Formats: sequence, C-alpha cells, structure tokens
Amino acid sequence: MREKRELTVLVVFAALLMLGVILCNVLTAPVSSDLVISYPSTASGLQNSQAPSVGEETSAYSPSESADTQTNTADETGGKVNINTADVEELCRLPGIGEVLAGRIIGYRQEYGPYTDPAQLKNIKGIGDKVYEKLLPMVTW
Repeated sequence: MREKRELTVLVVFAALLMLGVILCNVLTAPVSSDLVISYPSTASGLQNSQAPSVGEETSAYSPSESADTQTNTADETGGKVNINTADVEELCRLPGIGEVLAGRIIGYRQEYGPYTDPAQLKNIKGIGDKVYEKLLPMVTW
C-alpha cells in the first residue's frame, strides 16, 4: 500500500513538473506578429479617418507633406537614405530593415520629431549594435 502511495506521489510530481515546463515555455516564447504598419507617402494616401482628432497632438513630421519635400534623391544625399524623410519603401532598402522596423523608424520620428543623431536608431526595438553598424554608412539625417 505504501509503495502505491509513493508511486502516485511520484507520478503527480512528474505531471506537475511537466506542466510547469510547458507553462514556462509558453510564457517566455517570442510572440510573432503579423501586424504591419504602413504609412502613406503622399497626401493623396491620407483619408479623413487618419487625420488627427481635435485636441490631438501632432508631431513635426507629417505624412501629408508632399512627396517632393519628403524624398531626397540619391544624388543629393550621396546615395544615402535620409531617415528623417524616407518612407517605408526607402527604409526597406537598407540592410536588416523590413516593413516592421521601417514602421518603427517612422513611428519613432513621428513621436519624438526628426532624428538629430543616427545613434537614436538604437532606441528602436530590433535595432541593436550589429544592425546599427551596417546602417550607419548608408543613412543620413
């Protein structure tokens, strides 16, 4: 009878341990997001529903600026991408930058204003030292 009780306790302990491991894996697993943030690059891409509501704060960067004032040609910037004016498509041409990171770069500039130092890119989730070192020679601000 005692052996049966010990076996039951051992089985329950093993089950709780497995449950704990599974729970730990679920809670610490990275979450993949299919969310893609896109920003219009011209005024014609804006709809009234995207306009700021009354009393809402706006940033120095406005996606409603004309494409002419936003985009610098490669000749003007020495082939570099201006992180203060580039749209998602232009930012995606940079190494290690996809649509999600491009959206974060634009979102950061909308929230905090124009970049004054390329090191500010390190404040963006997903841009660490390695990605930053690859970007540095290819960006201007």
